[in-house]
Amino acid sequence: MYSKTGTSSEVRKIQLTGGSTYTVSLPKKWIIEHGLEARDQIRIEWRPSGALRVIADTSNLLRKRASSTAILPPPITVTILSL
Repeated sequence: MYSKTGTSSEVRKIQLTGGSTYTVSLPKKWIIEHGLEARDQIRIEWRPSGALRVIADTSNLLRKRASSTAILPPPITVTILSL
């Protein structure tokens, strides 16, 4: 679903795994579009507003991309708003 600002959003369920860990899956399309794979690392920032910001680890992306440029790509982010 796309908002008026051009950002997209989806509703995801929170799942309890192992009795003490909560997980939320990331959209497969987003993972594929950004060249991520299982076991790649992401960073999660807690924002003062209560939102979570998910940032793909660009070092994983750089290793995967066969590029001759030395310019670091901008961070890939997903913002999850608090409820």
